[in-house]
Amino acid sequence: RMAAHFQPAQGNLVAGLPTGPFVVAGGGVIPEGVWDPMMAFSMDMMKNMHEVYGLSEEQIAQMPKSSLAAMKRVEAMSMALGVGPGGESLYSKFVAVMRVDNTAAFLTEYEKAMKDYSQFTRNAASPMLQPFDIEKSKIDGVEALQFTTKIPQMPAAQQTPQSAKMMETFFGPDGKLTGWVAPADDHTIVVGYVNKDLMQSTLQAIKRGSQGMGSDVDVAKTAALLPTGAVMVGFWGPQ
Repeated sequence: RMAAHFQPAQGNLVAGLPTGPFVVAGGGVIPEGVWDPMMAFSMDMMKNMHEVYGLSEEQIAQMPKSSLAAMKRVEAMSMALGVGPGGESLYSKFVAVMRVDNTAAFLTEYEKAMKDYSQFTRNAASPMLQPFDIEKSKIDGVEALQFTTKIPQMPAAQQTPQSAKMMETFFGPDGKLTGWVAPADDHTIVVGYVNKDLMQSTLQAIKRGSQGMGSDVDVAKTAALLPTGAVMVGFWGPQ
């Protein structure tokens, strides 16, 4: 049902992402019609993984769906996991760029969705679903949403000696993750975690009209080998 909504993509699907070394990067178009079945799929998954999420079917049915209003404004999304200095968490070099119909409306609805979700998770007490602490912030003079959440913990029975180290590698040592959502222009939203500097440089580049990774020579050479009109593309930097 989700696939039926897709049409061949137009334009550069990784434009706006930061340049430089990366581990993985990609992007794609997102038709409005995919969000309802995607939400249903997520809820079915939580029902079938009760030992992980710890939610009853009644609780899952009561989950707020206000995020759909914001996400249905998203027309395309791209993201990249960059390469940082040794010792930094992987998420410190993660950034996403979303093309939306209206950034102001998206941010209003997204903030409401995060608050609704946080209230639900506080009442549900699920080990995997953690609430957000939300506040206003500024990045490069632009008003942004800042959110902080605890890193979810897998059930004790499913943890291994490597689990804690893996989570620290991804998110950092303090058990929390901070991120930001900010508008670059009337139709572009940037999302980043841990590293505010990467958010700022990405916002500045988009404001200047830079194509970023969309103009990278190696990415363009690889993209030329992919099917024309692909609805999603992905790249891996093996170095």
